[in-house]
Amino acid sequence: MSKKSKQFDAVCVDQIKINSCAMVESIQKGNFSVAMSAAPILYALFKDHLVFNLHDPRWINRDRFILSDLDATVAYYSILRMLGVLQQEDLERYAKSNGLPIFPQYDLTKLIEATINPSISGVANAVGIAISQAILAKKFNEINHMTYVLCNNAELQSGNALEALSLAGTLKLNKLVVLYNAYEVMRDSFVNSVNKDNEAKKFAAMGFNYIKTSSNFRKISKAIAKAKHSIKPTIIQINTTVAKNTPFENSIQSYSHMISFEEISDLKDVSKFKKTDNFAIYPEATDNFVKCIEKRNTKIYQAFNLSNKLERFINQNIKINLNDLEDINIKKDSELYSQIINSISDKYENLVFCSANLTNLVNINVDGSVFASNNRSGRTLLFGQRHYCIGDVANGIALHSNFRPIVSTIIDYIDFSKHAITYANDMHLPVIYLASRNNNLENSNNIFNISMLRTIPNILVLNPYNQSETKALFSNVFNANLKTPVIFMPDDTKNDSFSKQLSKNDKEAYYVLRGKNPITILTSGKDLELCYPLAKKLSLSLVFASNLNKLNDLEYKKQLAISIENTHSFSWTKYAKYNIASDTLSDILAIKNHIDFSSSNIEKALKKILQSLNNKIKSSKKS
Repeated sequence: MSKKSKQFDAVCVDQIKINSCAMVESIQKGNFSVAMSAAPILYALFKDHLVFNLHDPRWINRDRFILSDLDATVAYYSILRMLGVLQQEDLERYAKSNGLPIFPQYDLTKLIEATINPSISGVANAVGIAISQAILAKKFNEINHMTYVLCNNAELQSGNALEALSLAGTLKLNKLVVLYNAYEVMRDSFVNSVNKDNEAKKFAAMGFNYIKTSSNFRKISKAIAKAKHSIKPTIIQINTTVAKNTPFENSIQSYSHMISFEEISDLKDVSKFKKTDNFAIYPEATDNFVKCIEKRNTKIYQAFNLSNKLERFINQNIKINLNDLEDINIKKDSELYSQIINSISDKYENLVFCSANLTNLVNINVDGSVFASNNRSGRTLLFGQRHYCIGDVANGIALHSNFRPIVSTIIDYIDFSKHAITYANDMHLPVIYLASRNNNLENSNNIFNISMLRTIPNILVLNPYNQSETKALFSNVFNANLKTPVIFMPDDTKNDSFSKQLSKNDKEAYYVLRGKNPITILTSGKDLELCYPLAKKLSLSLVFASNLNKLNDLEYKKQLAISIENTHSFSWTKYAKYNIASDTLSDILAIKNHIDFSSSNIEKALKKILQSLNNKIKSSKKS
């Protein structure tokens, strides 16, 4: 390496630091201290290792980089500006109206592989991407890319990340490299005062190759080069210092302090960056950075040959017809969902089934082989008891290319994946959840979670009753190629004999009964069994909705509508004026203690509401 090239490297690293400080100073938001510590890490990765093509941002064999340490956001934006992906004006408008978001948002044209949330999901996303890479590499020789993730100490203390890393070590995902920015302070403490783990031994025990290095750019680059040849996933501990060469060096206060223009000027006294404009760049050093990347990556890109088989996989859309599935001998939802998934998986290679130690509870069994360190062909992924990370790993699997993950869980545990579902929606990821109801674990969280899911904007929560509905809805989800999370709620406690009383219907909301009384009952899922005989007995109209949003397409009077479902009422209030639910039943019956959501209690509540409604109807007719 020439002396001039070394000088360029030093200038570029300091340029990232000053540009990052300038963004924070201009808006008084963000974290300059961590961004400064991340500068040499990002520079080493991009300049010497990360494989990508700016003109083909969706290239299947590009390396993936996940910025999980969101405090390093402004440093990442500075790198993107050096690449020409962003302009100086973009940096100047950081966190301002119509400007760069305070945290990166999924946009492959800007080399942003995922939207990461503050609840720490980036590590698990990266593990999911690495799983997809391993599955594809087994099938297609041309797939050999790496997955990198930049994280910090706080993340490596979190349950989500530790679960995901434990899974990665177990599966020997050797194409995964974790860049651990190991600065010594956290927001309210020094790291060693809250975490005494021997991290080298801990992660080695998880199955990781563990490398420790300093913040020197060239040493970081050498560590990454070594990691790329490991037979295990690798964690590189990079010992850095936050806010170095500022009054807040290595201090807790560096997190809350917003660097001033004067402090940036003082920092430049010990920096290679001497320009007056703190948003400026050194063209010659930046051009050298870009040319190094282009020289390396152009050769790799041009040498890549996309096989016809891989191209078919990339462009494959799942189109299914489940009408040919036999209804005979299928008595439970779990049997039906098992049959559906096995039918699709047999025909399409891009389905990945994710299960977290619940098979005996949900009884959804998939025939395919299990993905493991010695079986990369498997597409059933067993998570053990790792419920916190399963949603984020599934998002990573979907982010990679054209995989369609299906997550099997229970309603009680779906709250662990709420943030993952929300971000899957933001990134338009087609992740399917089978959130089964289980009587052995039935509790208030179970009931609340159903209503909670329905409040997440733009996702589909489907609670069908009979087999024909379930098959039709499953077909619609795949055949419409929906780019949004979908949640089905299997329930083995449904009465199969009652299902046969209903006519086949593939609509998501429809009238089951039309009564003489203008009052309409609305319900969903298993609670149809409670509502059907009551509606018939009282000559009321009955509407069933597997998807509550579709109630807007039906003609009925909200002021004369009564919802009945064993959930919390808040997900029904915009569809019906009166709501019989687990949180309202006692109040309606004027009983202080909690009472069972039974047919007799519901009938009492319903009659009480009907009496009030009929009195109002009579009163309005008289007036």
